[in-house]
Amino acid sequence: MSAYELPAWLDTRFIENALSRTAAPDKAELRDILDKSLALKSLTIQEATALMRVTDPEDVALMMKTADAVKQKVYGDRIVLTAPLHISNHCGSECLYCANRKSNTLIQRKYMTSPEMREAPAS
Repeated sequence: MSAYELPAWLDTRFIENALSRTAAPDKAELRDILDKSLALKSLTIQEATALMRVTDPEDVALMMKTADAVKQKVYGDRIVLTAPLHISNHCGSECLYCANRKSNTLIQRKYMTSPEMREAPAS
């Protein structure tokens, strides 16, 4: 696969079809989607796209309230910070912005060993 080809698993027609939705969900559909979120169930791409179309300030406020409730259920009163830990520069992807992309033969590939990971300085 070249850097200009899309991966086989990426169904662009499916995504374009979902994004072609122009209307915001009605109150009943919005409530169903938000209830599903509160139940901590994954949304479909169509449901996520429907939420992207919401513009009514009252509905946006309801979405924000729901998002906060979901965050509280999942994380509680804590802040979660993440940082990447790169233990290898081997990659199977072709992200054009990344030097670690699969087709880049100009870099030396390496996997860190467990001792190397323990000895790595914190940055």
